[in-house]
Amino acid sequence: MLYRLLRFGLERFEKRWSYDAGYLKDIAVASPPATLRFLLSNHPKPSRSVLPPEAYHAARLSAVLQEDCGPCAQLMIDMAIADGVKAESIVAIVEKRYVELSPVVAAVCEYVSSVCRGENAEELVEELRKHVPEKGLIALLFAASEARAYPFLKRGLGQAKACGLLRIQDDLVVRRHVSPDAAA
Repeated sequence: MLYRLLRFGLERFEKRWSYDAGYLKDIAVASPPATLRFLLSNHPKPSRSVLPPEAYHAARLSAVLQEDCGPCAQLMIDMAIADGVKAESIVAIVEKRYVELSPVVAAVCEYVSSVCRGENAEELVEELRKHVPEKGLIALLFAASEARAYPFLKRGLGQAKACGLLRIQDDLVVRRHVSPDAAA
């Protein structure tokens, strides 16, 4: 019963976002309870309302681009567009042209990218705290960690796909800054 509910939910998600969630379905076959725990644990959205959508999605996209340059990154782009983030901002984030972004969004991108690379981000977090409340900082960190979890899991299961072009509305953008680890 739990497996059927998970499969139904994942198929709706796939249809809604034109995304292949086959790796999650495979996990659901192996262990429906573990799949449910994983999905529920990766959806904490505390205090997202204290953030503008552009900052929230900048955190997710900056994080996923550290892990992925294919379908998971495309999913984050599609979700940002659906939430009203401007295509120009998304292109600037993907191409790491942070000077074209608002100071808050640029600070989010720099901070999340630094944390994802395992760098000491003390100065960046202090700069970010000038722009967002503590609840907002926590929401950004949850958003970034959630975004990274899926490509990590997908790659770990050997189901990562090659990098491709990322579609942002009618524009095609080649990801210029592919990390050596990004293979999904």
